Amino acid sequence: GRVFKNTAYENMAFGLALAALVILISTRNWRVALIAAVALYTTISLTFTLIVWAGWKINVLEAIDITVAVGMAVDFTLHLAHTFVHARGDRRARTTKTLAVMGVSVTSGAVTTFAATLVLYLCNLNWFRKFGQFVTMLISMSFVTAMLGLCAALALFGPDEGEGDLAVPAALRAHFGAALKPKAASPVDVH
Repeated sequence: GRVFKNTAYENMAFGLALAALVILISTRNWRVALIAAVALYTTISLTFTLIVWAGWKINVLEAIDITVAVGMAVDFTLHLAHTFVHARGDRRARTTKTLAVMGVSVTSGAVTTFAATLVLYLCNLNWFRKFGQFVTMLISMSFVTAMLGLCAALALFGPDEGEGDLAVPAALRAHFGAALKPKAASPVDVH
């Protein structure tokens, strides 16, 4: 059990670091990336709290769940953070626009993922049933943290337009081209 637990936690820590880097690269804003990384860590912490409350022990099945947790949890946070950096205005206006543009999509993603896990509850195999429970816990915590926690933090502490943006060195822009061009207008820019 101890080997599974240590390996799962190491993989989770690596996943959190990698997810934070992906968020930073995707948003190109250190303040948004920091707030989103805290939201992601909160999602994982809340999910593990539910696992403990459910009385689970860390064995092979749970170690696999923990290993994939960060990759599944980053989805809602990344969508909202990315939309936020493309919105115009002060932090509150940007948060409002983010929720207007992505709120329905994030909610739909949570509902459909939750619905897809329900069939796993009916399986006779313990792994499928536990995986369904795990995904339900993770998606629920990810949704609540992203839609409430992340958006509240962005509205209160997020950057106003242009604050916290990272400058991309010209050499990287030349090498990677269009992928690193300055943020262009997007559908979120409507006033």
